[in-house]
Amino acid sequence: MLYPVYMALAIAFLFYLVIPIAGAFKARGQWRRFRKRVLELSYHPLLRYRDLAAAEAYRRGGPVSPRVRVGRFRLYGKVEAMVGKEKIWVRGRRVSALVDFAHTALFVLEAGESRAGAIERMPWRSVSSLEEGTKILVGGSLFLDHGEPVFADDPDEALLVVSYDRDDEGLFADLIAAGRPANEYWNSATRISLAIGMTLSSVLLVYLVARDLFPSVRTLAFLAAITPVLALSPPGLGFFILYRSLWRRALLFRMERDLVELPLRYFSRNGSLAGLSEARAGLPSGGSYVLRRLPKGGSSLPSGSIRGMLGAPEGRGAEWVLFAPEDSDDPAAETVIVAGDPYALARAADRKALIIVFAAALAFAAAVVTNYVLAFIVWRTIF
Repeated sequence: MLYPVYMALAIAFLFYLVIPIAGAFKARGQWRRFRKRVLELSYHPLLRYRDLAAAEAYRRGGPVSPRVRVGRFRLYGKVEAMVGKEKIWVRGRRVSALVDFAHTALFVLEAGESRAGAIERMPWRSVSSLEEGTKILVGGSLFLDHGEPVFADDPDEALLVVSYDRDDEGLFADLIAAGRPANEYWNSATRISLAIGMTLSSVLLVYLVARDLFPSVRTLAFLAAITPVLALSPPGLGFFILYRSLWRRALLFRMERDLVELPLRYFSRNGSLAGLSEARAGLPSGGSYVLRRLPKGGSSLPSGSIRGMLGAPEGRGAEWVLFAPEDSDDPAAETVIVAGDPYALARAADRKALIIVFAAALAFAAAVVTNYVLAFIVWRTIF
């Protein structure tokens, strides 16, 4: 006679756990690709007038073609004008270009302090207009289309367009931090799955009420149906609060790992700075990016530098690693100070995040199981 309970538990397991977790992995993969795409943009040179002049000279002297691929570039600028329904002019400091949104979405970075989830992907069809002067970062393939420079989607590389309201310097770190969901479990698939699961559970409960079954069976099925809200009642609420706290802490460690690794992207990732006091890497737009280990007990730091986001020990006793551009005006090459070996800090943050995520999952399970068992015990005691 426990088949109805098994059915209720199966519905809860499928629609409250399996499908939302599958959606969480999908959302996590989408934002992982976004962060990877952001990193790839930092390897593209800034678009300059000489690049367009060289492409135009090639177009005139080469085969007759209305569309010529120039290469991969980045452009920081502001919206100058809308062109039709799918294109905008972006005016940079030295050069302007069109952006073709025919197959591209717009990412909108929220103003204010950088945090996880502070960016939204908006299909272009849902964007009614962009105000003149809106700051835009666009990166990807550039074409000369009938003599006009156009950023457009390419089969080999998706176009990335971000609107933002903050300084160009530090933008890449903000995008990496924002391009991580605050909680992957709560996604579009979760909302749909919870609605379907509760509907099916309600139908099952109506069926069980009409059947001549033991009250305990109906009660166990009912408790399985309301699993999503069980964790929000005491005493399991304490475990749920612990779960939320642990999840946020794990998220901070994952963000710390991302940001500590960010300045390492120009260098060979051998996993250690042992025996290395200084290293240089060429930047795509010219100049160098320098890694320099500062002596312990240094009395001052370079002006305008940014410290590691988390876990940086205070005082003069720490060893600092400086990342700084030389002879470069590329905003992606940020001046960054990290306390300690960034490779070691990244590995430590990764380990801590993994352990805390596991503890958070246990806390959430404890919240549900505790309230499920206690609710049934209280019902048996009263009735």
